[in-house]
Amino acid sequence: MDELQRIHKVVRQRGGKLIVDEIYHGLTYGTQVRSALELADDIFVINSFSKTYNMTGWRLGWAQSSEAVIRTLYKAAEFITSNPTAIVQQAGIVALRDGEDYVAELRSHYTRRRAQVTDAFKNLEGVTLAEPQGAFYAFPRIEGLTDSTALTAELLRETGVALAPGVAFGESGEGFVRLCFAASEATVTDALARIRSFFDRR
Repeated sequence: MDELQRIHKVVRQRGGKLIVDEIYHGLTYGTQVRSALELADDIFVINSFSKTYNMTGWRLGWAQSSEAVIRTLYKAAEFITSNPTAIVQQAGIVALRDGEDYVAELRSHYTRRRAQVTDAFKNLEGVTLAEPQGAFYAFPRIEGLTDSTALTAELLRETGVALAPGVAFGESGEGFVRLCFAASEATVTDALARIRSFFDRR
């Protein structure tokens, strides 16, 4: 939150508006992270049901800010987008009203999968991994890796495991790969075993 405060201060000084994407806000580990909206009412927060409530593809989300900002957004959105279907809106209401137990269960599941992944990469020579603090991705750095696209393509061909190349997330991501652990224990276990075998052969 301190980092966000510093960013907000700079944006304000330059006459801009800060937009914060909190799509993974409900999927953090350890202390629950406060919403950026608690800092100031001129911050613009966007969120979605897709990650926290496993409603990917339902195209339902929301925005939070001051009343003036939301009124302006409403006027613009009316002409550039259509509404989600009634059934999806009702599902969103149920998720917000009754979904916290499910979210806690999901977070617990991801916590165990995260431990699986961090333990596995910890024992791979030449691989370093900062423990993920939120979401369901690991972003390990591979020592000496200069072409993450080629590596992930080779891994897919040889093992059937698909990782995202780090460079897909910007130039500074080169040398890293991204693994998603939003899967069952059995699937993650199998994928990690294949990855280890691949790196052992290399």
